[in-house]
Amino acid sequence: MPYTQEITGAAVLLSISIYYLYRRSKIKEERQHLLIKFRRTQNESLRLEDDLKKYLSRNDLHHERAKTILSDLQRCHASYLSEDLYIKVRDENSVLLRTKTRRILEIQRKRLKEVKKEMIELKIKALL
Repeated sequence: MPYTQEITGAAVLLSISIYYLYRRSKIKEERQHLLIKFRRTQNESLRLEDDLKKYLSRNDLHHERAKTILSDLQRCHASYLSEDLYIKVRDENSVLLRTKTRRILEIQRKRLKEVKKEMIELKIKALL
């Protein structure tokens, strides 16, 4: 068996290459899914912001609760859903950044659901 070491070395290299290619495609798929989720959350935030601005322009411009919600929405969008952060997540290959972004998106989606509920309450109160 004169070629046993060479065959073993080639098998190990082949195994490492296959694992690397599989893992790389898995990371790329995970990042793509995260970017889609980021964009969806970002667009939802902007849509709610526009709806709230329309509500304020149609109704009482001095509605303090609606103004507070709008300013919080704008502040959170700038801090957690900015285009700069999107580009950073898209371009960097950091597990820590992806984990942090995933956690931020979960928090922001919950917050957006709460804002939707508050907007519905505001609209109902405006009808009464």
